[in-house]
Order: sequence, then structure tokens, then C-alpha cells
Amino acid sequence: MSLRDWPILRQLSPDFFASIRLAFVFGQTGNEALLIVSDGKMYGIGANFTSCLGVGDSNHRPEPTEIVDLAHTKIKGLACGGIVSSGIFVIAFSDNGEIYQWGSLAWESSGCSNYEENYVATPQKINIGFNVKVSTIACGYFHCMILSDDGKVFSWGNNDCGQLGHSENSTVDHYNYFVTNTPCQVKGIIEGKTVIEIACGGEFSVVLLNDGKVLTWGSNEFGQLGSNSTASSSSRPVRVSALNNMNIKKIACGSNHVLALSQTNVLYGWGNNSSLQLGLSILDNNNITHYPKPVNLSKIICFSQSKIIDIGASYACDLSVVQCGAGKEVFMLGKITGDKILSVPTDSQCESIDQVFAFYASPNMMPKPMRHILEAKRRSTILQTLESQFGNQATSDLTIVVDENEIYVHLAILRMRSEFFRTMLDAHWFQKDEKVVTIKEKSFIVMSTYLKYLYTDTLEVDLDLAVELLLLADEYGDDNFKSLFKSSIKRDMKAEWK
Repeated sequence: MSLRDWPILRQLSPDFFASIRLAFVFGQTGNEALLIVSDGKMYGIGANFTSCLGVGDSNHRPEPTEIVDLAHTKIKGLACGGIVSSGIFVIAFSDNGEIYQWGSLAWESSGCSNYEENYVATPQKINIGFNVKVSTIACGYFHCMILSDDGKVFSWGNNDCGQLGHSENSTVDHYNYFVTNTPCQVKGIIEGKTVIEIACGGEFSVVLLNDGKVLTWGSNEFGQLGSNSTASSSSRPVRVSALNNMNIKKIACGSNHVLALSQTNVLYGWGNNSSLQLGLSILDNNNITHYPKPVNLSKIICFSQSKIIDIGASYACDLSVVQCGAGKEVFMLGKITGDKILSVPTDSQCESIDQVFAFYASPNMMPKPMRHILEAKRRSTILQTLESQFGNQATSDLTIVVDENEIYVHLAILRMRSEFFRTMLDAHWFQKDEKVVTIKEKSFIVMSTYLKYLYTDTLEVDLDLAVELLLLADEYGDDNFKSLFKSSIKRDMKAEWK
């Protein structure tokens, strides 16, 4: 998965792109991003709806703008929450345990009492009141959780469905709306246990213990708690008893559904199945399930021989993603762009879970920030130099003529990058001192596109040329080009899924 799969990041200058170390893309259409660069500074770019970029106002930022309030703070991690269509809030935590929040409805956790002031334009420090080393952070519609390095969980924000897990009572009066502005430790049956993973749905929370057991709390309107209870909510942690002996190793939350992967390679799901995101047939009781059921993966042939290596979901959508095999088989089910419903696991033709969220999720948001470390530096030196040499007549030692147009290339690049050209150049009929080669079977634009790919390892596909490019890939036996071609087609043809 490349950061360039996200359109908002393709517009960045090569030098700035190379400096990125952590990127987080969010927004209704992936039109906002927060970027941490090599010197530790954070920048925002994009629509800046309800001041979610934290740059001091709500004006659109077409170029990266530094978040000056965090100029001297080393941010370690990011997460976002909120109703995407009405605005997003962002949470960030530093390497020394400080927590900051800004954006839509940030007043709910920053202590602002005026409901009309419905966003905070700059990072506001959240007063924890104690020392804690933050490991992970997760957010729902209007609540947040942090996991400390020693396995404790703290939460704050809206608690109208008991999603904070603070109450000693098992149910919450939905009409007794209240907010907790300061992170408080979640206790009850979770106290004294070590949590290794946290996840938030829209209005509920899920944690995974180091012994493989799963606890939930918050809204149970769609059976999200998995406790086989029909109570509308729980304001204290409850056990997902059906999984007690299943040794769960990963969890993921959608807006109103949960996925849990066991050590024995069984994927369980529960909660809302209205978009068939659980891989289950149409269910009674409004198409929800109050207890875990194995997700039906029987239609994926590879699962008979390959292990599931990762799962993905986002609090903001009804999409489930499963990655298996050597990591190159990524399947999705549930609702994708254009409100299309995938009722069975469908091959995404993507290389990673993050790529599925870039191409298919609605909204287009990263489920978690992406790191960008070594590739950037390498690209800014070797690959960038190669890119600049394509079509350079001054350094070229071979001219390819197509449709009476000249393309200036380099023999060494063709030999190293293309089996087809390597074979051609080594053929007995090719004169070693030949400086011009005419190709008649291909159009200029198709051949130019392929040759440029050999220099840049990137591909921008004109859909009108798709058939010709695919035929070229088959004829030239270039599997890497074909794989990149398929990914590019999938990205550019997302509208076909609508």
C-alpha cells in the first residue's frame, strides 16, 4: 500500500511527500489529511470542515499548513471520531503522554459549555490529572478511549449509551444525557486485567484482554455487545461469553458491528448485519445478531489453505475487510461506495486493508494512520533521478519511434526492467550499435505509457487505453506492470461500483 493511493496526497510536492513519516487521511471523501514529517512537525491539508485540521480556522488548505500549536510537541499517534457528514474531531497523543483534541464538537471533551460553539480550531490539551503512557487511542461518534502501556483503559466524551463504561449500573437512561470531559479509568470486571487492544464502534466500546477474552459496553441497539442480551445498553463492561474459550487475537469495530479473529483462524462477527457486513444470511430480528457467529468465508477458496492474517473495519462505515494468505489476498463484504452491498466476501484486487479503505470505503478514511519511512528517502534519490531521465535526449542511448514520434530511452533501463526488451536487445538480429528502433504494432501513447512506467514504477491509466495496455502487459509478459495496471484500473473505476 502506497500513500499515493490516497488522491489528496498525490498533489504534494515530491520533497514534502518524501519528508512524511506518518499520514492520516479522513473526511467524507478522503479530502482531509494530517501529516507528520521528518522534523516532527505536523501539517494539515484539505477541506478543513469544522476546523478538523487544527490550524486555527475552518478555511480550506490547498497546501500543507503547519499546526503551530504543536510545533514543540512530538506527536506519536492520531485518531478521529464524529459523524463524518456533520464534522470530525481529532485526538492526538504525544510521546510523553499528553493528549490533544480539536475539531467538530470538541467542546464535549475540552470543557466548553456552549453548545453553539460546536468546534475548536486549535489543539486543546486534555487534562488527564495523572501520569499515563499512552499506547493506543480509539474514537467513536462522540467518545474516546486510550490504552496505556500497562494495559489500562481510560475513556471520556459522551456517555448517553454507557459507551464510557464508568457506571456501576448495568443500564443507562438514554434520556439522562451526560458528558465526561476528563479521561477516567474503566473499571468493573476489567479492573486488574491487562488489555492489549481497544476498538470503538459508533456508540459502543470493545477491548481484548491478554488471555484472549473480549469485553464490551455501550449501546446494544444492534446487538453490538455480543452478550446475547436484548438490553438496549450497558454502562459497565460485560463479557462476550461465547468467545471465552476461543482465544481471540484481533478485534475490529464497524459503526454497529464487531469482528473478532481467533488463534485457530476462525472469524466471528456480531451486531448489525443490515449491509451483510457479517457475511451472514438475512437474519430475523431486524437482521442483527446479539451473539458471535462465524463469518461465512466458504466462498473464498483460498481460506481452505491460507490463514487470516488481519481484519479491518471502521467506526464510520458498514464494511468488513479480511486479509489472508501471504497478504496479497484481501476480501471485503458489506457496504462499499455508492451504497453497493457485497453479500459475500469479494476479492478487492487490493494489496492491503488500507488500500481497500482508500478505494472502496464510504467515507474514504484510513482506519488508522499509516507510516511512511524508508520509501520516501529512497524515492527522493534513486527513483526520482530515474524519473527525470525518461525522455532525456541528452543522456539517451536509444530512440524508439512509434507513429513517427520519438521516445528517448536508455538501454540499461530497458534491460533491467523489462524481460521483453531484454530478449529483444539480446536477439541475434538486433545490431549492437543500433540507435533507433521502430515499433509499428503499438500506438504512441500506449508505448509511451509503458516506457514511462519502466522509469517511474507508477502508472496513470487512461480508461480508453485499458484494453491496449492489458494486451501489451500480456504480450510482454510483465506481471508487475499488469498488477499495477489492475490496481490503477480499480482506483479509477470506483464509479462503476455505484
